[in-house]
Amino acid sequence: MRRTPTIRRLLVLPLTALLSGTVLVASTAIGTAQPTAQPTAQPTAQPATQSLVGSPNRSAAGISAGPVRRYVALGDSFVSGPGIEPQRPGGCARSTKNFPSLIASAVTAKAFVDASCSGAKLTDLWQAQGANPPQLDAVTRKTSLVTFGSLGGNDVGLVGIAATCILGTCSGEPGDANHQAVEATRADLTRGIRAVKARAPRAQIIVVGYGTYLPPGGCPQTLGFLTSDEADYMQGLIDHLSDVIGQVAAVEGVEFADLRKIPGRLQHTACAPFADQWVRGVDVGDGTDGIVLHPSSAGMAATARFIKVQVSPTPTPKARAQARAALKSAHFRATCHKRTRSHPARVHFRVRGGHGHIAAVTFRMGKRLVKVDRHPPYLAKRRAARLRQVKGHPSALIRVRVRNVVERKTVRVRQPVCLRRNG
Repeated sequence: MRRTPTIRRLLVLPLTALLSGTVLVASTAIGTAQPTAQPTAQPTAQPATQSLVGSPNRSAAGISAGPVRRYVALGDSFVSGPGIEPQRPGGCARSTKNFPSLIASAVTAKAFVDASCSGAKLTDLWQAQGANPPQLDAVTRKTSLVTFGSLGGNDVGLVGIAATCILGTCSGEPGDANHQAVEATRADLTRGIRAVKARAPRAQIIVVGYGTYLPPGGCPQTLGFLTSDEADYMQGLIDHLSDVIGQVAAVEGVEFADLRKIPGRLQHTACAPFADQWVRGVDVGDGTDGIVLHPSSAGMAATARFIKVQVSPTPTPKARAQARAALKSAHFRATCHKRTRSHPARVHFRVRGGHGHIAAVTFRMGKRLVKVDRHPPYLAKRRAARLRQVKGHPSALIRVRVRNVVERKTVRVRQPVCLRRNG
């Protein structure tokens, strides 16, 4: 069964379509599949915008509700939901059953903008994707909730790598060109998250990673076009990208939804029976519930339930006031501790105060990350000699949480004597 012409036709056409910016609707019969191309970005393409008050989505059953003023979803095809009917008009392969739509309904969002788009790269946050405007255009100061991603897969070329595995063979190891491409996403991920924080300073930001699409060892008996080693290599790249996304989220002081932690995920991969799949494998049925190696409607519902747990309801004025007071009381100092013959000079970065509401602190020296600390006493100790050659000043990104309110500030201080080159 391995890489027969039928399997190639069934799999490579949809994957190639995603690379070229089209969505394919395949017929039920494998041997007679006749894809029909539909552009993902038509001349009138705009982010899907709607009011959801009083219009609950039954597919979101099981997700507790809490009011959100304005929700914006950013992401690629793993967010938009190509092949999942019904689709929203205007291109980008946005399904009304994708996880942002389910979350928006569950939290009773007064306004919801789905800016996700099939084929999106991180650069499409700032630039138009065909006729679709930059995704960040949807984020405003009135935005109270943002789900950022999944994004980065198209920058790495995950779809192209999958097509290579299907057409021929694929293998690699940590540190190869594909893994280097994963590491290269850090800069734009950081830039994108910071842009969201600047545009919507009071929004709750949940950064979303990628999921578990193939179990360890794959399933050569079911997906005959992938060996066990190839399956592990593909999922390994996806896991590496999710790790990078999570690390960037931690450094930027925002929440991370690690979809690899969804309970029961290994029973719902592309290797599972069709009715149990959260990610489609070879068989896409009648082509109305997800395309190859992308989420099904059941997968979108599982993702929505998982992310919804992290969504905070609209904050109360009292909680906001307490959070602001806690943030105001938090202060940062960088101090030197004199060296002895047996112990070289050390510098201590420390945050105090916060009324017990500090959730996380990110310490930096210039642009260099020193430590992300989520537990008191919020202290980083480093040898002064190691940081003395680093340009810039010590800083701390302080994040406080009071119930459902998160406030942040960055504090920069002068270099202590032991960090000065002539000190």
